[in-house]
This record gives sequence, structure tokens and C-alpha cells, in this order.
Amino acid sequence: MHQKLTPLVSSNLDGYAYDPVALKLIIAFKSGRHYLYDDVPQVEIDGMLDAASKGSYFSKNIRNAYNFTDMDDSDLGQAFRKWSFGAKKKPTPKRKRARSILPKLEKKYPFMRIVF
Repeated sequence: MHQKLTPLVSSNLDGYAYDPVALKLIIAFKSGRHYLYDDVPQVEIDGMLDAASKGSYFSKNIRNAYNFTDMDDSDLGQAFRKWSFGAKKKPTPKRKRARSILPKLEKKYPFMRIVF
């Protein structure tokens, strides 16, 4: 199993990786095969992870419902470089504190003092 795949507790599935931006899912099987599924919504991933049997959920809801391609090791490496599988989310930038322009206006126009 590739190091960036998240392990699954299943008798058939070994691990997965999901890119929520590109809606791409990589499934690794215990046999060593990897498949890339296209346009898989987050709801399906959540359903698979919450299911008592991940393999059964995958077979019933994902396997034949979405287009897929067989992947070899080089394809797997390219996928992890190209898409955001396993990438950490960028930290949100800190907001700058709003500054009041009243002090500047009071200096420039002292006769227009605003009283609150």
C-alpha cells in the first residue's frame, strides 16, 4: 500500500485516498491493485467510512457507479503529485484588524470633530 493512502479495516479493501477538489478516489485492494474513480462525491466517501462493511458499501455504491481506471505504481505516484490527495489544508490567513479613520480625519479637519 502507498504511504499516502489511508488504511481501511476491510477483508478486501486495503486503503483509500480522496481528493475533494477533483472528486477523485483511489482505492487499494488487498490484492495490490489500485483503481482511480472519477467524480465521486464526498457523500459516497462518508457513507463508505461509516458503513459496517466498507467492501460491501464500495461494491454496491461506488464500484459500478463511477468511471474508473486501473493504476500501476507510476500512475499512483503521478496522482499524488498532480492532485491534492493527502495534502494539508492551507492555513487561513489572519485577518487584519480594522482601523478607524476617525483619528486621521480629526487631525486633518479639527473643526469637524464627531462626538458620539
